[in-house]
Order: sequence, then C-alpha cells, then structure tokens
Amino acid sequence: WKLCMLKEKGGMGFKDLLSFNSAMLAKQVWRLLSEPDSLCARVLRARYYPDGKLLKAKMKSGCSYTWQSILTGLECFKQGYIWRVGDGTQINIWEDNWIPGSHNVKILTPRGNNIITTVDELINPIDSTWDVELVKYIFWNVDVNRIMQIPVTPGREDFVAWHYNRNGIFSVKSAYHGEWKRRFGQRMVALQGGGVSSTEVWKRLWKLDVPGKIKIFGWRALLGLIPCRAILANR
Repeated sequence: WKLCMLKEKGGMGFKDLLSFNSAMLAKQVWRLLSEPDSLCARVLRARYYPDGKLLKAKMKSGCSYTWQSILTGLECFKQGYIWRVGDGTQINIWEDNWIPGSHNVKILTPRGNNIITTVDELINPIDSTWDVELVKYIFWNVDVNRIMQIPVTPGREDFVAWHYNRNGIFSVKSAYHGEWKRRFGQRMVALQGGGVSSTEVWKRLWKLDVPGKIKIFGWRALLGLIPCRAILANR
C-alpha cells in the first residue's frame, strides 16, 4: 500500500488494484442511476430493487455474481455521492448525503426524538423555500447556515450527483482516490506522523533531472529503506 501512495505523498504512484476495481464497479452504479431506462437497469431493477431505490439496495440470497459486484461498487459510490435538492421527497434528512459543506456530507445535528424524516417537510409549501423557523428550531446553527445555502428547485425531482467533481459527473479517478483513502487513509496519516518527508521534498525529488534509478535510490534513502547497518540492526 505504501507504493500506491501518490508520489508527492511519498509513494510510487502505483494503482491499488482492489481500489481501482471498486471504482470501476462504482461507475456501473452511476450508469444505473443516470440511465434508468436502459435494458440493463430495467432488468436489475425488476430483480433486485423493484422500489427503484438503488442506494438502499442490499444483498439477497441467490443473487448473481453481477449483482454482488455492483453492490461492492455501491459501497465505493456511497463515499462520494450527494443528493441535489429538488422537491425534497426522496432525501432522508438524517441518513442521506445532502449537505455540501459538511465533512461527511451529512447533517451533524443528532436526530433525537424528531419525527421529521424527509427534506420536503422542511420546505414551505406556499412559496417553495426553506421554512426558516422550523429549520432553526430543529438543527444546530452550523447545519442551519449550510441548509440555507442549498437552492430549492420546486417541480423537479431530487437527483444524485458526484460530490468530488464540480460538474457533478462521476469519474473513476476521483472514486479511486476516495476508495484508496478510505482503505489506507489512517495508515498514511500514521506514516506521515512518523517523520516521513514533507510534500515539497517529494516534489523536488521527482523533478530532478537525473536518471530514474537515482530518483528511486533517493526515494529509498528518504524512507529509510537502504539496508545499512543501523537499519539492519533495528530489523
């Protein structure tokens, strides 16, 4: 996994095949969501998620290898999707990703005993804007400020977008980095906390106008991988 870190983070920039495969499967999830009328989407929906809620789909007994693979991609997809508010009827306030400014794209306020469930219950039916008094009564101030910045589009259904891209369109590259960070992010933080060189040092190393084998030797030296006496003694 260390070799799969980005070069500017101290790795070699190799692809982690498991994370990349999950990102490619997540692309199929995006296709099922963005092309719901395709033959593949209609067949799978009829068999595995007849209610049309792909993001809530779960494993069933006797399901095909294809569906098992798509569910693996779904776990990766859930790390980066976000709901765009239309009429608010499909978005669960407490469980779904729909707050752009939040670190986990979710509401921070705990639910408690609140019975309000979907976003449309927070919208004033008269003028189709946020019910400010209700929002302030239910949520913490940080959530209130973020909700007020979300535009409401009455007369249009809620839809899923990709949070890691400005245009909201899914990309395998961003999905891969998100999946890799989910699997190895804590290890990378621990490694960097253990005295690994800064990002600037790595950038300067890989930009040197020297043969590749010299760069790799420098990379090994900075990470303490050269088998000198002190390192061998520690091992």
